[in-house]
Amino acid sequence: MPSTISKLLAPAIYIQLARTDAIAACLRLGELWGIAKSNPGDYILSIVVLIAASIVISVVAGVINIIPCVGQIVTLALGFLILPDLQVLAGALIRTVRPPGLTRDSEYAPLF
Repeated sequence: MPSTISKLLAPAIYIQLARTDAIAACLRLGELWGIAKSNPGDYILSIVVLIAASIVISVVAGVINIIPCVGQIVTLALGFLILPDLQVLAGALIRTVRPPGLTRDSEYAPLF
């Protein structure tokens, strides 16, 4: 159960850490819940897209991993190549979720 809650609050935790640069702020559940409630559609969409991307990557890796030795090497190489892209996707999706009162440029620096 705690693992599920932490996965659901992960985008809010990333936002809180980016805003405050303090790990202690990531433990304030009231503020995290406020971030999650501020824009529930985008918040849920970011979680669903990341879960779907993880499932697709797992299925592809499982199919490739059937090939002895070569499959494991290819899976490892693909993991190193896909992980940065998945992190960029996560950052872009999480960036769409903003706490109330923040405009697009008020507190966040542009990524690109």
